[in-house]
Amino acid sequence: MVDTDDEWATLITSNGRRVSFQRVDDYSPPSWPGQEHPQQMHLDVTVTDPAGHPFCLVTN
Repeated sequence: MVDTDDEWATLITSNGRRVSFQRVDDYSPPSWPGQEHPQQMHLDVTVTDPAGHPFCLVTN
């Protein structure tokens, strides 16, 4: 399934997992190995322990 609007596109699996992409109006693609337009990514991950309790992977 796909959910979209003017700012976001979200892919949703049949079991509810999601991956979302946000539009950037003045996007400049990254160049490697230079840093004039560095690579950018933000990933939120929800993790649960074997008993099903959520916990953080990063503390700061």
